[in-house]
Amino acid sequence: MFVSGIAISSLLSTNKFILDKKMSEILNQTIVDYLARATAESKKIPQHRLVLLKPMIEYIVKKQAKCFLMYVCTHNSRRSQFAQVWSFIISRGFGFHDVRSFSAGTEVTAFNMNALNALDRAGVVIEEMGEGLNPQYRIHSADDVRTLLTYSKLIEDLINPHNNFATIMTCSTADDNCPIIAEADARISLRYNDPKASDGTPEQDKIYDERCFQIATELMFVFSEVKKALK
Repeated sequence: MFVSGIAISSLLSTNKFILDKKMSEILNQTIVDYLARATAESKKIPQHRLVLLKPMIEYIVKKQAKCFLMYVCTHNSRRSQFAQVWSFIISRGFGFHDVRSFSAGTEVTAFNMNALNALDRAGVVIEEMGEGLNPQYRIHSADDVRTLLTYSKLIEDLINPHNNFATIMTCSTADDNCPIIAEADARISLRYNDPKASDGTPEQDKIYDERCFQIATELMFVFSEVKKALK
């Protein structure tokens, strides 16, 4: 939902995140239903993906859900942005208010409009903060909690953490070409296929929706496992 600043409060509801009675308030019924579907789908995650998700679960548990997570892909335009947005929404939905989600790239481009549209279709409230080649966007989780500011940026951008964080490498290029981030205390490989290949094709929206949903599904699994471990 692309909105202006003055329209935000009228679009945000007080629906409880129905997957857990203790979860925080989030956006709206559309996103609640979306994450309910993601929870159901998480039971079908293939074994090889579960193996990849395990180090992330272990890291968050080790930190007692008090950690910085930085998702990295080459252009910080699609996969890492999907991951940051869902990490922000889902972690807060589970009540992990000390999990902070970031994203970065090895190059600066812009938050891709096809990715933004996929999040919009999922029910995410997106406020565009400016114009230009690399505009900033504010993601609203609820009208009484902090929001997420995101845009395409490098790893060393001032908005990103500079120590005591985990990098989650979401694409093969960044994973291969950025083997060491000295300031990070964990490096986790969690690659996703790039939806960019579908740009301009009849399958474009379908592929972006699939990748958006896959990332939401896997992060629902991650944080649900963390929740179980920290009970």
